[in-house]
Amino acid sequence: MSQGPVWRTHSRALPPPATFLIVCTLRAEGTGPDVPAASRKAAGLAAVAVLLMAGCGQSTTTLDSKQVRLEAESIGSIATEGRIVAEQHLRGELKESFVQVHAADLAAQAASDEQDLEPSRAPPALAHDVERLQSLAEETSVRLRALETRPRDHEAVQGAVESLARLAEEATKIEDSL
Repeated sequence: MSQGPVWRTHSRALPPPATFLIVCTLRAEGTGPDVPAASRKAAGLAAVAVLLMAGCGQSTTTLDSKQVRLEAESIGSIATEGRIVAEQHLRGELKESFVQVHAADLAAQAASDEQDLEPSRAPPALAHDVERLQSLAEETSVRLRALETRPRDHEAVQGAVESLARLAEEATKIEDSL
């Protein structure tokens, strides 16, 4: 009486999920007549799908001018929103806790944009703009982290207002040039 495939794994720590699925699929016991060919085929297709999806976190596509323009717009918007939050905080219109949480969220968005802007993915004509935008995204994230961690420091908040205004303006210039 067969109970279907039995999956063997090693007693060591589990490898990454994609590798684990492939190892389990390849080590399936009971691949004889009691396991339908469709099940074996489905397991193989699942392994291929996992392999294809394993690289989804890092895009290898080339950045085009539309994507770079959208990134520039995003960085400019993040910097502008951060500037507005800092200005409202200076005027006493926002609670410190809100400023900290919102600045942290915006900083994370800017850091994500920075990672999306990989100069090696840009064609030569856009490489300089991509490098500059990556730098602007990093600086935007740093300024927002300062706002997050030092909301009581009036000079630091005022410095963030000025820096974020400049960063938004630079990102907009790049956006308009594309």
